[in-house]
Amino acid sequence: MFTEVARVLSANGWRQACRMTLGAIGGWSIASLLGWSSVSMYAVFPLVLMGLVPMLNRHVVRQFLSSAVIAMTSAGIILTLPSSSPVSMAVVFAVYALSCFWLMTTRGMFLLGATSLIMGSILLHQGSYPSTHWDALFWAVGRAAVCTVLLATVAYAIFPDVEQRAAPPSPIHSSEQRRHLIILGSTAATLSFCAFQIMDLADAQAAQVASDLVLLALTRDAIWRAGKGRLGGTTMGTLFALVAQLVLLGYSENWLLTGMVLLVGLIYFSADHARQNAGPAHGFAAVTSLAILFGQLAPGDDLVGNALYRAFSVVISVCCMMAIVTLIHHALNRFAPVRWGT
Repeated sequence: MFTEVARVLSANGWRQACRMTLGAIGGWSIASLLGWSSVSMYAVFPLVLMGLVPMLNRHVVRQFLSSAVIAMTSAGIILTLPSSSPVSMAVVFAVYALSCFWLMTTRGMFLLGATSLIMGSILLHQGSYPSTHWDALFWAVGRAAVCTVLLATVAYAIFPDVEQRAAPPSPIHSSEQRRHLIILGSTAATLSFCAFQIMDLADAQAAQVASDLVLLALTRDAIWRAGKGRLGGTTMGTLFALVAQLVLLGYSENWLLTGMVLLVGLIYFSADHARQNAGPAHGFAAVTSLAILFGQLAPGDDLVGNALYRAFSVVISVCCMMAIVTLIHHALNRFAPVRWGT
């Protein structure tokens, strides 16, 4: 699905890193200063939009905003069903995930399906807990999506590409292979959703998002590469967070100092992601992990404890996802209508 790793940071790559950094630090700053909830969304969404799709046009904007509408509408309907039970929730989520992966395997619709899956799983998982305020959660997703598009527009105006980018090649799959990808991804996403629901992991948003992000690679081999990259990236992001705790010792409530430390991490890991040019590899994993950690950090919180807990939960989640994907892949290969080939 993704190109080979590039070792040299190109001029376009540096501009992309600057755009990602501006978007993430801008979203984090706006949400933090205005006291909005779910700060991590405002930092992560720009990284997803400008990290996975290094161009901005009307088609991209329409897909991204439409995914927010689809996710909020679907989650709102599902969560308000009077007969909602764990089993019915799992079945309905499976249908939703199936639709998302169908979109991802449709030419020119990957972003719509991918962001719908991420936003929808967050809303359904977090919204299923009685302690969650739905209105605040849904407003956070909507505002974060709109802010992301506005910040991306500003970022592209300030840091435009210096060279025209070639359109990425679209993979060609047979009907059997496409069915394989849709069933593989939707089944794995549903099992992940059920696991987080059964174990009552309301505070493991980073692990939940990580398990969904690796599935965006679609194929078994690419998911394994993305999984190993996320494990390495999470470790790098955690180590940076630990160093940041030492730098901010006694000053974690200072917004300016915290923002400066976050800015350094964002630009470094965004440049690493752009240099790799390999989709959701370890650079992307590190920068998104960092954004989630700083976004979920409240004044006076222990960043070390948060970093270690989230790193451990992400490692467990991603390792389990890689094993599940392998089992489903081999099971599907036993049937000709959904056989991948190898």
